[in-house]
Amino acid sequence: MVSAERDKRPEDLARALEEEKAHLENLFEGIQEAIVLVDNEGMISRANREFENLFGYGEKEILGRNIDELVAPGELKDEAREITRSVLSGGKTLVETRRRHRDGNLIDVSVLAAPVSVKDSQIGHYGIYRDISERKRAEALLRHEKAHLEHLFESLQEAIVLVDNEGIIRKANREFENLFGYPSEEAVGRNIDDLIAPDDFNAEAREITRLVVSGKKQLTETKRRRKDGTLVDVSVLASPISVDGSREGYYGIYRDISDRKRALEKLARSRWRIEQLHITARELDSCSSEDQSFRITLEAACSILDLPLSSISMVRKDRLQPVAFSDPGLEQALKNHRFVPGRDLPGRAYMERRTIRADSRGEKGLALETGDRDYSLLVASPVGQYGVFTAFYCDERIFDDEQASLLELLLSYTSEAVKRIRLLMELRDQAIHDPLTGLFNRNYFDQVIQQEMERASRYQHSIGIVMIDIDRFKEVNDRFGHQKGDEVLKAVAGVLNGALRKSDTIIRYCGDEFLVVLPETEGDTSLVIRRLRRVVSEITVGTGSDSFQLTLSIGAVLWRPGDGVSIDS
Repeated sequence: MVSAERDKRPEDLARALEEEKAHLENLFEGIQEAIVLVDNEGMISRANREFENLFGYGEKEILGRNIDELVAPGELKDEAREITRSVLSGGKTLVETRRRHRDGNLIDVSVLAAPVSVKDSQIGHYGIYRDISERKRAEALLRHEKAHLEHLFESLQEAIVLVDNEGIIRKANREFENLFGYPSEEAVGRNIDDLIAPDDFNAEAREITRLVVSGKKQLTETKRRRKDGTLVDVSVLASPISVDGSREGYYGIYRDISDRKRALEKLARSRWRIEQLHITARELDSCSSEDQSFRITLEAACSILDLPLSSISMVRKDRLQPVAFSDPGLEQALKNHRFVPGRDLPGRAYMERRTIRADSRGEKGLALETGDRDYSLLVASPVGQYGVFTAFYCDERIFDDEQASLLELLLSYTSEAVKRIRLLMELRDQAIHDPLTGLFNRNYFDQVIQQEMERASRYQHSIGIVMIDIDRFKEVNDRFGHQKGDEVLKAVAGVLNGALRKSDTIIRYCGDEFLVVLPETEGDTSLVIRRLRRVVSEITVGTGSDSFQLTLSIGAVLWRPGDGVSIDS
């Protein structure tokens, strides 16, 4: 009987072996990780379908290939070879890295490599690759979000604490430290209510904690205690934190509302001033001259800011010259006065671009003595980059912070008005001047000729019109270049302009053509033409033998009222 059992044993073992092999085959092909079997030379002897799917290779492309050459990108080949070397020496390796897909793209993977031994003899190793791209992207997104939240937590202007369900502070931002005076290391681990709730408000604080821990958001205005014992008015927002339906604590947001409380107390007094300044801003926005903007500003300083004795000085060369006054007596006192930028108090206010009060510590005021009354400087404030506003007093007068702020607001409107007016003037000037020569352009001629015609018709005077062309100008450009041609145009424009009367108008008509309008001409333009030829003939182009004097081709005509001939004709 024993012999019969022994006869069956090989068959049983073979069947068991086949069953085990089938199980392993199913496991090898059915597992969700990519698996590869590699011999001691690093050559792939087998890979499952998941390996083919992960890296994009067919079975015939894989077998017999070196695993590191197949999937390790160039910059990671040394790492891959080190893993292979380590596992071939009997060590198991688990690492997260990148491997290359058949299409060249890199895949984030975890790699488990372990030796395969038979009867203490290593015959190769297996590698298990898991695609961790989604996890890596999730981790990167999580780090990104965490960095954003951390930055937000620390950069918000509100004081924030994270508190657990027992009321213990787990984290506090810098603004919490600034508001209450506790460094983060002193605050963390302390009970929030014991730390900052004053005795009179401790019961209220604990009730807020109880309610928010039970899941109810709380918002209230109250007082809390700083480290130095002083109380501060704060708004408190406490909101529960839940994770997967489980309450993990709450966060508290504290905002210092002391300034708002004080501002509300002053709001009634300030509202009218602000409304009036808005009206003034609209008036300044619509004014068309600097003088008008100064008058509006001084009226507002008097009626809105209670500064009846004030003036505005504007930059003239290297001095600040008073140009507008709210009071005739002050105008008389400042008539011959000039402020020096950077030296006296108004000059310093202008240079430092800040409001300076004469009653500030160490600030010496300016006193103006006149026969009728004496003026003492109260405050100086810059009008942007353009000038300085000064206010004076004859009797004692208080100038508070609110007035200073509103004055700066008013002067910012004034500065913008001056900027706008000057820009408009500059644009108008550019529109009627030739940028190369500085002379009036054809646009200006179209405007001025109509005015001259109307005036000539009114007083029965003729208008002389002289058209000038520079001879050989094309030759100048061809021989000496267009830059020299521009220099010649500017030189001719300069001498022509200098040879005419102030009442005459010279136009750069186009190219090298100039047009001169001679109002109130008595009928003879020859004298003017000879003078123009003479001054231009003194201009030499070129040097030595390669030079010549400029000459002009000139045509002249008289337009007389009543001739029935248009200016264009």
